[in-house]
Amino acid sequence: MPPILAPVFVQVLITFYLLARIAASRTSSAVTDPTLLKRGALDANAWPEQAQKFANCYRNQFELPVLFYLAVLLWMTTGGAGPVMLGLAWTFVALRIIHMLIHTGSNNVRHRFYAFAAGMLAVLAMWVVLAVHLIT
Repeated sequence: MPPILAPVFVQVLITFYLLARIAASRTSSAVTDPTLLKRGALDANAWPEQAQKFANCYRNQFELPVLFYLAVLLWMTTGGAGPVMLGLAWTFVALRIIHMLIHTGSNNVRHRFYAFAAGMLAVLAMWVVLAVHLIT
């Protein structure tokens, strides 16, 4: 397996982990309050706060990480990933883990923003490296 795929698999694992946590959180909530199934089907805000945190964080995995996946794919199809790209990929995934822990924990918006912004810069750097690679 090419080394650049390891951070991709970790990012995918994060996504599935969050999906499992949504299911567990909603299931336990629905056991204590069976009306949540009907209310939650039409209104995501009906679920308890922790279930909403996991759901929001899960949805977030289909925003910025999409640019990460695409950058890795393009890099692989245009000549393989070097150590800089690999370092940036691992940096992005580490920041996504931090972002997830904040998002599903304290949900401190300022701290979450810093983790998100740092991850965004890592992906932006990946795209800059990719562009330079393609131009030269």
